[in-house]
Amino acid sequence: MSPEAEAPKSPDKETMQATSDTKTPVVEVKMESGPLATTAKATQSATSELEALLEQASEYVSFVTDFFKSNQPTVVKIGLVVGAAVAVKVALAILGAINEIPLLAPTFEMVGIGTSAWFLYRYLLRASTREELSRDFDSLKKEVLGKDE
Repeated sequence: MSPEAEAPKSPDKETMQATSDTKTPVVEVKMESGPLATTAKATQSATSELEALLEQASEYVSFVTDFFKSNQPTVVKIGLVVGAAVAVKVALAILGAINEIPLLAPTFEMVGIGTSAWFLYRYLLRASTREELSRDFDSLKKEVLGKDE
């Protein structure tokens, strides 16, 4: 066999130039009907609905901000009352859970009885200690309330 028959023919330089000079066709798609047109219309309507929703949300935010600015002391008081109610509810739940532990509730009762007995002995048995308790109570009331009575 001849070497020319075995080797594949390589393309000429002229053939390569001719194929590289050809332009790729440009395809224009118009979506006037069909599933893609429906999807495009749905996307446009969803976008316009989203813009309207965001505009309405910004109006609500400005309303809430104005309301809070005009009623701030009242809103703060209501928040404090609600926060205190939640704190009491949580504290009662914790105490209820602790009360379910065996021997812990009677121990707390004994501590409470002991503290009450100490308070009676320390402050209420003698007149001089009752006067001391009255002075301490008055000074505490003066510090807390800021009044002289």
